[in-house]
Amino acid sequence: YKRQQLGMNNTFFLNPSGLEEDFARQYSTALDVALMSRYLIKNYPSVVDISSQPYVLIEKTSTHQDYEMYTGINLLTTYPGVLGLKTGFTPEAGLTLVTLARRGDKEIIGVLLGAVNRRDDAKELLDYSFKNLGLEI
Repeated sequence: YKRQQLGMNNTFFLNPSGLEEDFARQYSTALDVALMSRYLIKNYPSVVDISSQPYVLIEKTSTHQDYEMYTGINLLTTYPGVLGLKTGFTPEAGLTLVTLARRGDKEIIGVLLGAVNRRDDAKELLDYSFKNLGLEI
């Protein structure tokens, strides 16, 4: 399994969406989500290119309608260095957010699970991380 190769020792997925299915419980930890996110960032940089855009239009084709997508990561336009990544919510996990931020040659992957206020919590996590790297604004 890929999760074992990545060292995700506290994760169980039934499907790629992470959404509950047939009442079977899926789970992960912040560390495991960070490991999975790091793999995604390194191996699929086009996902970062897409998630770093506040708005993306997927044009209509013969097989699907057009889609307009707006980011749910408002730090993308308000916090220097944030490149997006992924928001989420399930009743079990609560509000979740994986944030990718870069300054200079340093990269931070912040993972929030069960957040009360994703934006403020992520900002606090990024502020703390950049400060400890000596990269304050």
